[in-house]
Amino acid sequence: MTVRANKPAFNIREKLKELTHNIGLKGRELMRAGTAQDARDLVSAGRKNLIQNGAMNVWQRGTAQDTIASGREFLADRWGVATAGSAQLTHEQSTDSPPGFTYSLKVSPAVTDTLSSSEQSHITQLIEAQNMTFLNWGSAEGIPITISFWAKSNQTSNKCLWLYAQDAGDHIARQFNLSKPNVWEKFTFTIPPNPGGVIANDNGPGLYVRIALDGGHTVANGSLPTEWTNVTATGRYGTLDPGFLENTANEFYLTGVQLEAGKNATDFEHRSYAEELALCQRYYVEDSTGGADDPLMYFFQYSDSYKMLQIPFPVPMRSSGRTVVITMGSGAGNTGLTQNYQPTAMQYKAYVNIALNSTASYIVKYRADDEF
Repeated sequence: MTVRANKPAFNIREKLKELTHNIGLKGRELMRAGTAQDARDLVSAGRKNLIQNGAMNVWQRGTAQDTIASGREFLADRWGVATAGSAQLTHEQSTDSPPGFTYSLKVSPAVTDTLSSSEQSHITQLIEAQNMTFLNWGSAEGIPITISFWAKSNQTSNKCLWLYAQDAGDHIARQFNLSKPNVWEKFTFTIPPNPGGVIANDNGPGLYVRIALDGGHTVANGSLPTEWTNVTATGRYGTLDPGFLENTANEFYLTGVQLEAGKNATDFEHRSYAEELALCQRYYVEDSTGGADDPLMYFFQYSDSYKMLQIPFPVPMRSSGRTVVITMGSGAGNTGLTQNYQPTAMQYKAYVNIALNSTASYIVKYRADDEF
């Protein structure tokens, strides 16, 4: 028996049109992906941003302008702003931001200064080492990272993205130029894995992510480590020209910072405020009633002679060695106050030497700091 099957007729011109259907830029990139890993890098599904508070939404310490005379200080959570010598910087929250973002971190010189030698001014976040071990640095399977961010300044100048892998003692940098005054510009850099730099599986700093604003002649002498190399005291930031601190009218804004695994910069990962706050509270948390004698927490009587204070942190902090500062109420008893009693990452304890049925003991504020 012979069976003959006939296919319905079709218009070959219409079928050819389907082959030229516009699949978009991302679709074409996915079609060109050589491996499944390449495709995943392009999509970057799931959690991806290793930077915390990259959109500058969390400001537990306050948002008003603050002046740094020397050293490093925080306002925007996780972002330390630092300067050295006689230089002074102001930092504050700004609502000047690119589309898709609400806030930025604004930095400006408080006094005119020219940095000397190894003095420097910068914005830095340290990423916890155990959050980065999956990158497999120091092995043949090392994964590159891509960093993207938005920046703006009224000063056309060179700035520098500088990365330092502390466990390996290696650094690498990329120069970028702010060429459009008062215009938000997006910068993207792909960084190769550090071939000799294993990242420890611990709660120490795994990677410094730094935007160098200004530097003296030994750190900004034109030399730029474009490949991973052992860090030296000189030649980190290329050319930071002209000097940011040489004019108090200069301004620098930063937001939308994302660091992700892979060779492609994907759309910024906007986490909910609640989640971003919890991530930041691992490193800093505070609470206050706002009054000099409005009790926030009471010491409880645990023996005839002692009262105990116990503060449970909202999330486990990075370590048990964090610094806690408590503010006693103006009318509270604080005889024999002893702090940091059997500390853990989950809680803080203190006690006072006050007998039963005596003066009440209470605090009106506390802050716990576990930044690197």
